[in-house]
Amino acid sequence: MGGRAGKAIGFRSEKVRRFFERIHTEGAAWIERRTMPVYALNKKKIQQAHGTCVLLQVADTGFLLSASHVLRRRDTHTLVVHPWESHEALMLNGMTAHVSVDVKTVDVGFVRLPTEAFATLSKAKTFLRLGDLELGSQQPPAGWYSIFGYPGALFESDLDALEVTSTAFYYCNELREAPVREAVDGVTIAIKASTKNADADGRISELPVPEGISGCGMWRMHVKGHNADDWSVASIRLAGVQHGVARDDEDRPRIFVGTMVHNLVAAIWQQYPDMRAPIELHMPTLRSRLKHDVRRTRF
Repeated sequence: MGGRAGKAIGFRSEKVRRFFERIHTEGAAWIERRTMPVYALNKKKIQQAHGTCVLLQVADTGFLLSASHVLRRRDTHTLVVHPWESHEALMLNGMTAHVSVDVKTVDVGFVRLPTEAFATLSKAKTFLRLGDLELGSQQPPAGWYSIFGYPGALFESDLDALEVTSTAFYYCNELREAPVREAVDGVTIAIKASTKNADADGRISELPVPEGISGCGMWRMHVKGHNADDWSVASIRLAGVQHGVARDDEDRPRIFVGTMVHNLVAAIWQQYPDMRAPIELHMPTLRSRLKHDVRRTRF
């Protein structure tokens, strides 16, 4: 799940251990195929870790979902993504992007991929479909949630070989029940970050410095009350896009904060009339909610 491992601690039962092992091994692999790091080129054209994005397909169109402050850096830097096992970089600067006006509560945005870029990425990665998103309610159900992003602390570069390596940080916990600062009902999603963490093998681990995960997915892994033995990757839903971290007095991460994904769907619906039919076809009862979300989260 990320971080340095130390001594082992025990799970409550073998059933619990198997459950967490599965959502770690199978779940992380499923999410990774739908997630990419975003790099920023400095003045010397050297790639630096900058953020994370999630891939979404609506009808025959591809989108990159990320944080607003990640995409806004296009104003001063060249932002690129590139498929795994490929040296071909795709520059985001020339693509159409939309970012939220409110960067405190919302702070999310998306890029509409040109046809050729979508085709290139589709050969290497898998795009989420609307059915993979948590769109059933204004508030996500209680249960286990995860984040999966690419922090700068786990980024390495080899200038001689012209290669960069980004290692993913994967973390699971429960939703934050108490409201966080500047939270908005129907918009904000928050996942707890504990000071005591364990990896899938039960070993105590430390969270890496999270800078660089902005724009990553906040995933519903398992709904509380459902039988853990029935879990599969089909249970996973993208619930939100992460854009902030609340810290305790010792500067340790305590809460991962983001925006629920239905607000991004509403923004796509608003910005692109050609996307309205497929979105409404998938969610015929959501039309009034989409209009409400558009008014509440301006792009």
